Amino acid sequence: MVFVTDVVHYWVVDRVAVLTIDNPPVNALSALAWSALDHSIARAVADSAADAIVMIGAGSSFVAGADIRVFDTLKTARDSLSRSAGIHASLRRIEDSPKPVIAAIRGYALGGGNELAMACHYRIAVADAKVGQPEVLLGLIPGAAGTQRLPRLVGPELAMRMCTDGKPISGLEALAAGLVDGITSGDLLDSAVRYARSRAVTRKTRDLTDRIANKPHARLLAQSTQGTQGGAAPGSQASQAAMVSIQHGIDTGFDAGSIRERELFAQCLFSTESKALRHQFFAKRAAAKAARFQGDP
Repeated sequence: MVFVTDVVHYWVVDRVAVLTIDNPPVNALSALAWSALDHSIARAVADSAADAIVMIGAGSSFVAGADIRVFDTLKTARDSLSRSAGIHASLRRIEDSPKPVIAAIRGYALGGGNELAMACHYRIAVADAKVGQPEVLLGLIPGAAGTQRLPRLVGPELAMRMCTDGKPISGLEALAAGLVDGITSGDLLDSAVRYARSRAVTRKTRDLTDRIANKPHARLLAQSTQGTQGGAAPGSQASQAAMVSIQHGIDTGFDAGSIRERELFAQCLFSTESKALRHQFFAKRAAAKAARFQGDP
């Protein structure tokens, strides 16, 4: 049985529904991709032929982030809050699936890609996968509950570092940190399907509290990290906002933290800092394309 949309392919193998995100070149999460994922998760939950679900990216990557062109279509804070609320709700529907959902990660799982994976119940990866939250490099914070789920998986110290320096970690590092649950050296899809068949229960990341139980320690970490963020450094305003969002979620809980994250994301989105960094990003990409074109024979 195969079901295909433009950006998500669906089939069932060994009683596991496989959802393949196929949005080249890097499987960016466009509005269409989010809608197709929502539809495919609902289909898999209702599918009597499937006992578990695997989410994987087509090609060489899982999901390398959101389609950042959409940010230029958001004209007001209300637009941003509405979009973020919809994405948060989609991720909760994944997390609320009664069937185990496993993210199979190769290549890049960055930004929204990592946030998508963290909403799954389990994650397996190849050793050299790159997992991270690089939003700060665009003057933004993670906007799909990344500041809330990440500390619940890896603890506040690593979560703050990943959200403030924007640097990814490898699959092996992610395993050691608790961000992924297994590493495979074999065929990723085969390994993910076998892993899915071995999972009898779900596990919601948003309900995990062990790694964030020491709230005073988290506050000290936030204070010390704030002291290292130079006010003139690119993304420094976003770095501060990310730490505020992480700390708020630790102090007040996942739901309140998610609301605060959406508010802070909207503030960052319309900041001079983010507008400048996003303009710089697109300018560099355009220059690189022009250089490749000029280099063609």
